[in-house]
Amino acid sequence: MESLRSRCRELHEHPCDWWRLRDEELLRRTQYPLTDTRQDWSDELLNLDQMVVESIVEKPIRKRAKSLGRELEHQWRGIRLLQECLIGLGFDEQRSKELVEPLSTMHFLRSALKGHASGSKQAELEKEARNRSGTLLADFKTLCERCDENLHIIADVLNKDDSSPDSGN
Repeated sequence: MESLRSRCRELHEHPCDWWRLRDEELLRRTQYPLTDTRQDWSDELLNLDQMVVESIVEKPIRKRAKSLGRELEHQWRGIRLLQECLIGLGFDEQRSKELVEPLSTMHFLRSALKGHASGSKQAELEKEARNRSGTLLADFKTLCERCDENLHIIADVLNKDDSSPDSGN
């Protein structure tokens, strides 16, 4: 968690066009779930999603993907646009999907657990997390680690491309 918060803090303190922390308080507020309950798990997934996914700025990332020759759908949002940028920068489709997958998983869980799914679907997601990792905390920690590792790669690639002389930025 500390590494992911640090990465988000670094992106915030060294601004780039594609990522902007919505609220600095998220760096303090986002933490591991304190209990092994669905409520704590979903609350912290919400904070995590707000800190990471909601900080993706769609307009510049969409523009960058288009400038890299990607054909985009109007309804695509931040995570998918990041994936398209990665493809445009030379990653194959499978690798780019793998890099954004933890962000997609986090965003899906946040949406499903915070009201967009039935109680039975939420219970099913909780059971899957427990089967995968043993506890909700362990599952959350694994997701944080994966997000941290992949956000590091994504940021390095996008920020390197952003600073290149022929990037047009």
